[in-house]
Amino acid sequence: MSQSKVLDSISMKANSSFAAKQFLFAYVVGDQLADVCSAASNDVIGVIQDNPVSGAMSSIAVAGTTKIVLGDTVTAGTRVMSKSDGTAIPKSGACYSAGKVIHGGVAGDIVEMIIEKMYFAS
Repeated sequence: MSQSKVLDSISMKANSSFAAKQFLFAYVVGDQLADVCSAASNDVIGVIQDNPVSGAMSSIAVAGTTKIVLGDTVTAGTRVMSKSDGTAIPKSGACYSAGKVIHGGVAGDIVEMIIEKMYFAS
């Protein structure tokens, strides 16, 4: 089965080393500065697409479909949020949902997701 992908990305400086951080959620920490999400309360801006050193420019997917690393078991069609390590887990309670996975998997798997940023009050 073929799939057409459209991915919009922005460039931001990595606040820390993104080595081994590809396909994790990112959030804004300063002017043109992003880091890996470190709490469920972080307002996700997108998904890291590369692995630059600290201070180098990074490509962050902000719209379209992207790969994401799972931090728990997730089924296809589930809305996800960031875990404290930047991986994707099922949305729960009041949170920023970053999108919906289109392939299920277990912790450590890299699956595809549609970026759909939304805030849920509960």
